[in-house]
Amino acid sequence: MKALYQAKKDLAAKLVIGVLIAFFVFFGWRDEILPAFSKNIVSLHILASIIYPILLTPFITFPFLFINLGKSIRKNRMDRKTNRFYRFENLPFKSAALFLGSIAIVILFCDLTKLSAREKIKGFLDGVFAEDLRISVNEQLVENPTKVIAELKKIAPLTPHHSHATEKIRIQIMSHNKTLRIELGRDSSSAQEYWVFYPEYRYTSKNDVGRIITDIFDDY
Repeated sequence: MKALYQAKKDLAAKLVIGVLIAFFVFFGWRDEILPAFSKNIVSLHILASIIYPILLTPFITFPFLFINLGKSIRKNRMDRKTNRFYRFENLPFKSAALFLGSIAIVILFCDLTKLSAREKIKGFLDGVFAEDLRISVNEQLVENPTKVIAELKKIAPLTPHHSHATEKIRIQIMSHNKTLRIELGRDSSSAQEYWVFYPEYRYTSKNDVGRIITDIFDDY
């Protein structure tokens, strides 16, 4: 019985360590992992359909961690064999691994959704034809659409700096009987930085998929 208990404890510890290692590996290599995963395994439509249920998983797993942590505290207080507040074997490893894993999954799918939308925008921009290209900004046709395309191609994930998007600029790009609609939100602290939104899906219409820095939209 004691050996079985020890085996369960060791398995739980390995599970926590494994989740943490996977978590840090993902953050270290996600620029290499996500593009291949997004292009070859899962589509933007699927990601946008399941992202909101996935966002709920940490809220579902946290109560289990909270309850089991409370049990662990009470158990250690009642343990007269040690004066330590915690005993290693009483910690809720499984609940902690479940909670940390759910957070890692949320971050993964958020990044995947944004990356897929960003790649879709870039793919459309790379395939436009200059001879039949038309671009409207806030429903007004622009005179130099190729310059707008060149600036929009700079979309990339930029480091946040405690700001937010303000008024949005609506952009519609038409080329070769295809249409792309995006929205740019001017940054609250940098007038020439714009948050790029993809309004086709609810998540990407409310969360930026990348940003650009340009001065060609100063008059809008």
